[in-house]
Amino acid sequence: MRGLSSVPRAYACALIGLLPNSASAHDTLASHALVQASVQASMNDGSQATTVQITAVQPTLTLGADTGTTLQVTVTGPLAAVAVPARTQATVGIIGPLVPGATPGTFTADYRVPADRVPQSAIISAEVSLPGGARVHGVTRLTLPAATKFPLRTSPNASVSLEIAGRVFGPKKADSAGNVSIPIVVPPQAAVGRARAVNSFGIANETEVDLQPRDYPRVLLVAPPDGEVGATVDVEVWAVEPTGEPSPSEDIDLRASAGTVRRTGGMPGLARFAFTLPVQLGTGEGPGAVALVAAMDDGTSIRPDAVIVRAGPASQIVIGSDIRHLVVASPSVAHLTIVAQDRFGNPVPARGMIVLADGERLPTQPTPTGASIEIAAPASWLGRDHIDIRAVLGELRGMATLPVTGGLPARARLGSSRSVVEGDGQTPVDFVLEIFDERGTPTSASRVTWQTDEDGAVDPLPPPRFGVYAVRFVPRRALRDHLAILTAVVDTGLGARAQVVVEAGAWRTAAARVGVVANLGSAFGQTAFVEATLPLRRFKRLGRLGRLLSAGVALGYVHSEVNSGAAPAYPGGIHLDVNQAPILAVGRIRMPGRLAVELSLSGAAGITFASTEIKANTESQFGAARGTARALVIGGGADATVLLQPGELTIGARYLYADLGRSSDGDRIDGNTLGFICDLGFRLGF
Repeated sequence: MRGLSSVPRAYACALIGLLPNSASAHDTLASHALVQASVQASMNDGSQATTVQITAVQPTLTLGADTGTTLQVTVTGPLAAVAVPARTQATVGIIGPLVPGATPGTFTADYRVPADRVPQSAIISAEVSLPGGARVHGVTRLTLPAATKFPLRTSPNASVSLEIAGRVFGPKKADSAGNVSIPIVVPPQAAVGRARAVNSFGIANETEVDLQPRDYPRVLLVAPPDGEVGATVDVEVWAVEPTGEPSPSEDIDLRASAGTVRRTGGMPGLARFAFTLPVQLGTGEGPGAVALVAAMDDGTSIRPDAVIVRAGPASQIVIGSDIRHLVVASPSVAHLTIVAQDRFGNPVPARGMIVLADGERLPTQPTPTGASIEIAAPASWLGRDHIDIRAVLGELRGMATLPVTGGLPARARLGSSRSVVEGDGQTPVDFVLEIFDERGTPTSASRVTWQTDEDGAVDPLPPPRFGVYAVRFVPRRALRDHLAILTAVVDTGLGARAQVVVEAGAWRTAAARVGVVANLGSAFGQTAFVEATLPLRRFKRLGRLGRLLSAGVALGYVHSEVNSGAAPAYPGGIHLDVNQAPILAVGRIRMPGRLAVELSLSGAAGITFASTEIKANTESQFGAARGTARALVIGGGADATVLLQPGELTIGARYLYADLGRSSDGDRIDGNTLGFICDLGFRLGF
């Protein structure tokens, strides 16, 4: 018996490519749970959810035999009567718009099968809009098998049948040449069939037939048509396998050209996503549009869509200008743009915006997102360095200032907040620089440099107003009154200077002094003193005099030597060494005035402790005599000081008197053992 064979592959493909809709009835996917959840979230009364159900009038559509059917869409729930037709979609074929039915909440739509005859399954969605902007949709699935004739070649007059997906087509008798064509209906993704031929002798032969299935669109994307920037919306992606069965939820993917996508759940045939829209307009494929692409995770069956991103409600008004300031008596004109924006800075349509300048309403040129205005420079200085701009849109307010200044700097004036400041290292004085043009109009400079000959801190301050610059100057701790000069130089070379009196502000002073001493006789030696004094200006009762007076203590060391003439026991004369440690109370008064060299008078009183040694100038039978003594000290003097950072250089002349009298070893020392002291020292303030 001749074996069974199919026609050549190219021919079979052409015929099987006509794959039609079989008798498989339509299946309604389990979508209502999601629909109900989304509707209940948008309703305030918490009543029963509004749902959408789709029913096909002709549930069986075979490609190559049927052209389409009518879809009946029924809305149930408390808002069914006010539902408005919205969008319809289908993965394959064409679905028309929803047409209201005879009763509220009912609609119809025409569905037309695809022109090709590839066995496939159609996912269909119908959406309605509810009051308040909520949208509800229903989803169903139609299996579309394809009808065609499959040619085979076998033994003459053999009885041939073809089994596809459990359904047997035929038998049909072959002609005398062994050719036979069997009408078949192929369901989606049926890959093979089994042909069976029985010849005239009753001998059967079976052969597997390749039906060569082809893929088709299997993904439906259900997303809101638009949304507000930054909002999160729910997106559903429905999908079926090539066989028409619901796809696993985890095999369904969603991508966006902007914003973020997060998977939230799903079930067989459905994946749910939360899509957060971008916060800025103009991202994605076009102005205000974001592209969404749904597909299977292996990249097959891609379904694109787009969500229009719209701005949120107006939350602020922004005022901008094309120039920084207006110049008095110049032809300059400021072009201001007033724009309403949402919370992310996106422009928002704004009609009826009112603009005022210094309280007076201005004529405006309306724009889609606000208004534009022009403000010319004033002809003369009106005493104000700015114009207040205010924009009003309903309850929103926008404020801005437009500075008004003069021309190029021609004159500068520098002043201070006080003329006298205490030099304690803490008390500040503020300097303010005002700049004017040739007409006397306040103006500005691009750069101001501050200089001072004083060792202090200069810190910039926020400008009090346009065209005015300020710094805060804190002079260093001062030992005496002096002038501090501050200079401000403008970038054009223009400058101004101001001075302030810095009064002595040191609360404590310390000095170290070294010098020589002579008693205007035969005594001569060296001295070293340290002093610590306190200014008496803290005693308010002394008034102005208290700023000149100071008091303290001085500790010193004085070494002097005296040679005397011959004596009965010392024919060669004697030599006296005296080492003294005076402890003195010191008072000083400064001469008033602010000279480069400061003069002061001082007085001292105290006690000195001395050690003495008397010995012969030549060899003598008598050894050296050593003893100790003490005596009262009194004296006075004058100092001249010159500033030398970080303190003062001091040159002093003093006369101290101390008569030691009799020492501990019985020797008597008469006369002044101190005398006239000339010394040099350095004083610091604290």
